[in-house]
Amino acid sequence: MPPVEIVPYRWGTADGLIDGQTNVIRAPGGFHLGVRVPAQIALCQDTQVVRAVLVHEFCHCIYYLTELVDQPVSDVPTVTIKLSQPKGFDPFNQQQDDAGLANPYDWFGEQDATSLIHHNTYVGDAIQKAIARYAGHLQLVQPDLEMNFEGELRLERSVLKRALELRARRK
Repeated sequence: MPPVEIVPYRWGTADGLIDGQTNVIRAPGGFHLGVRVPAQIALCQDTQVVRAVLVHEFCHCIYYLTELVDQPVSDVPTVTIKLSQPKGFDPFNQQQDDAGLANPYDWFGEQDATSLIHHNTYVGDAIQKAIARYAGHLQLVQPDLEMNFEGELRLERSVLKRALELRARRK
């Protein structure tokens, strides 16, 4: 699965909390498409909620990676690319968000695929409980939602292999 980076802040805007983001992150071996989660997710004790958030963000990662596979990319562990998110992306617009999700049933077991949450899925109680004790100590910030990367991106071999299998089935 893609790497996960925990950010030591609560993320939110005037519209609500933001529970995760797919972006290029530095991890062992170089730059990877991964998941950034804010403190409210790291502190959440409800493992089903945490898994649901991660499945959602992993589906974004997989969507972007399979888009790369649909471009002329050979079976190599890295690719030099320019990757950016469309301007004006609104994390609270479910239609925009859903357009960038891979089919979870192609990638996850039944339980995780079924747990995929969307922005209209309310999980706030579990997350609010997680941060209630620490809210005064965790700065609330609005994350930079732009994804702009130009350079060498490391591709996860297992994801690349599965994406190539799915592409072959579509043809």
